[in-house]
Amino acid sequence: MSFILVLNLPKGFDCILLHLNPGGLKRFKKILKWFFLILLFLLVGIYIFIQTPFGQNWIAKQVTKRLSKDLQTRVSIAHVDFSLFNKMHLEGVLIEDRQGDTVLYVGDMKVRITDWFFFKKQAELKYVGLENAIIKFQRTDSVWRQQFLLDYFGSSGGSGKKKEGGLKLDLRKLELKNVSFLKKDGWMGEDMHIKVGSLDLDADKLSLSGSRFEVNALLIKDPVVAIYKYDRKKPRKIRTAEELEQEIKKALGWNNQTIVKVANLAIINGTFSTDKRGQAPARLFRWATPALYGDQWQMEQCTL
Repeated sequence: MSFILVLNLPKGFDCILLHLNPGGLKRFKKILKWFFLILLFLLVGIYIFIQTPFGQNWIAKQVTKRLSKDLQTRVSIAHVDFSLFNKMHLEGVLIEDRQGDTVLYVGDMKVRITDWFFFKKQAELKYVGLENAIIKFQRTDSVWRQQFLLDYFGSSGGSGKKKEGGLKLDLRKLELKNVSFLKKDGWMGEDMHIKVGSLDLDADKLSLSGSRFEVNALLIKDPVVAIYKYDRKKPRKIRTAEELEQEIKKALGWNNQTIVKVANLAIINGTFSTDKRGQAPARLFRWATPALYGDQWQMEQCTL
C-alpha cells in the first residue's frame, strides 16, 4: 500500500506530488518530529541566552555598534539587564555628537513598563528612574549639534508621511537623582544650566502625547537654574511691528495649547540666578534650609 501527498501551491507554482510507501511515510513523520524538536530546542536556547547577562550585553553591544555606524558617532552601554518583557536596567549609557562631545550620559537608568507592551496600542510606563545623568544641547550657528539624532529617530523611513497609530505611553512615576541639563547657545548668546538634586513625580496617568498633563504630586529638591547671557553670533535684523506682534502671539499661545496641572508641588532649597557678561552676577531668589521640610515653597492645585 502506498500514499500520495499532494501540495496545492499558489497560482503560478508547480504542484508537487510525493509518492510515499508505508516505510517512506514513517521516515517522513520521523524527520518532521525531529525538525520540530530541534526548532523547539533552538527557541528555548535563544530564550535562555537572552535571559543571561552575557547574552543581554552581547545584544546591547550589537545594537550600539549598529547605531554608532548609522549615526557616525560613539554610542555605548556599559551594562544592560532586562527582563522580558517589562523591565530594563541600563548603566553607563553614552551618546556623543560628531565633534566628540557628550550629548547624553546616564549613569543608571531603570524602566518598568506594561507586560508585552509591543502587542498593545497603549502602554503604561510604571516607573522611570535616572541617576547621575547629563543632557547637553550645543550650537554655534543655526543648527544644533544633536540635530542628526533628531533626524535619525524622527525620520519617516523616506515615505514623507508622518507615522500614525504608534504606541501611546502613560507615565506613572518618575524619579531623577543628580540630573543636569546644559544648553550652550552661542548662536543666540545664552547658556543655561538646570540641575536637580532629586525629583519625584507621581501621576495617575500622565500621557506623553497630547497637550494636557495632570500630576498628583511633584517634589523637587536642590534645584539650580542658572542663565548666562553674552554677545550672540546671530545677526540682528530690524523687525517690523507685524513680526513683533506675531512673536508675542506665539509666546502667549503656549498656555492656550498646553495645560499642566499639579495637585501638590514642593520645591526645597532651590536657587535661580542670571548673569550677563560685563555685569555683576545677579541672584534673583534662593531657598536654603538645613532641615528637609523646614523651609520650602509649596503650592496646591497649581495650573500653568
